[in-house]
Amino acid sequence: MQQTQYSPHEFNELIRLAFLNDDEFGILSNIYDNEHPHPHFNPDNLGFYRYRNYNHSAYTVRSDLDDKSYVFEDFEMYWPGDGDENHGLRYQTKNQPLTDKDYMITACITDQDHRWPVPYCYNNYHFVRTHEVNKQQVFEQPDTRHFFADVLLGNPKTHRNIFFKMLRAHRMLDDCIINLFGVYKSQFLNDVHNDAQKVIDEAGRAGGYINTTNQLESNFVSQYISKPIMQNSWISVVGETIANNNCFFVTEKTAKPLMAGRPFIMLGGQHYLKRLRSLGFSTFNPVIDESYDEIADEKERMVAAFKSFKALKELDQQEVRKQLGDVLEHNQKIMFSKQAITQRARDFLDNIRLDHI
Repeated sequence: MQQTQYSPHEFNELIRLAFLNDDEFGILSNIYDNEHPHPHFNPDNLGFYRYRNYNHSAYTVRSDLDDKSYVFEDFEMYWPGDGDENHGLRYQTKNQPLTDKDYMITACITDQDHRWPVPYCYNNYHFVRTHEVNKQQVFEQPDTRHFFADVLLGNPKTHRNIFFKMLRAHRMLDDCIINLFGVYKSQFLNDVHNDAQKVIDEAGRAGGYINTTNQLESNFVSQYISKPIMQNSWISVVGETIANNNCFFVTEKTAKPLMAGRPFIMLGGQHYLKRLRSLGFSTFNPVIDESYDEIADEKERMVAAFKSFKALKELDQQEVRKQLGDVLEHNQKIMFSKQAITQRARDFLDNIRLDHI
């Protein structure tokens, strides 16, 4: 448990102990409040390490580490038993670093989690980082806005492309702030001159795949919430990274409208909204028809999501916000609390710490 009240002497002692933790990659900073000393984990018995490299393409070599227990953290999509085919990483027992005395923190929930060979816990690294980057922002909610939705789809992918084509077929491009990299960019975005937009625009000039993990003040540029976009549109369309039904991997794309207090349409896998609710968030039914979340077929799900999007546009958006006021406030309350986002991981580590005193 992270202590938050202490005398000056206690504070100094807790800081001393916190600096003894074997945590060279700052994994504990992704879980605990950095305004207070992190709990002490006996470094003779327990260390913290990344599961694979930052290119996501190679496992940590377990033989390079000390002979003790480790809590490994991973923050990309990953299927235990399969690996991460998007990064060419196969799940091979002889290569992955886990031993029977280790632990796992994963940013992904899959239908194969029972195949993790060690105790594991879900902690959404991307929600944590979005919280850290934007926690000083205040999100005004103006009564008039020029556009219905932001549709910041990112790099082309099948589920994103389907939604974009429907926007175009229904002549709704001018109603939205859109960025489908290399395909379509709304004129409005050319007039947004904040630092994050500049980094994205610069990355796009080279053509091809645009890497939104490019750095801005030591954070991913994609983690910054753009106030000009939020204040000029009513809702968001979230084109998540994957639309796989067997893997729940939500990123800053979902975290940003939650934190900014916005309703959204989800372009992701089946039951993404259901799984968000299982994490404590609220979604927007019956104001928004979310029945699309139940559809297994990807194309049919995107078509149904567009139908909900189109029906929502016909409503009075100020009235929509009034009806969803409690829901939006609830989601923001979670996103502005690091403890609320990471409580599962804190409970997990509390038990591990007691096992290794």
